[in-house]
Amino acid sequence: MNGKGRATDNAITEQFIRNIKHEKLYLIELENGRQVSKAISRYIIEYNFIRRYQGINDMLPSALFSATRQKQSGYLR
Repeated sequence: MNGKGRATDNAITEQFIRNIKHEKLYLIELENGRQVSKAISRYIIEYNFIRRYQGINDMLPSALFSATRQKQSGYLR
């Protein structure tokens, strides 16, 4: 994040919310808030642990995060 009150702070969050809507919520019929919550939870799991991204060399976000944390702590397996 660039700092409190900066316009660019919201860009990533807004894109993520747009993705949830267009890739999950608008494609299925949801009857209540519980179904919406479950659909969002499943999407976030898919987004972080299943879906690979070109921008990070076809890695999973969770794998990149884990590798970064290990590198920062000075501990590599």
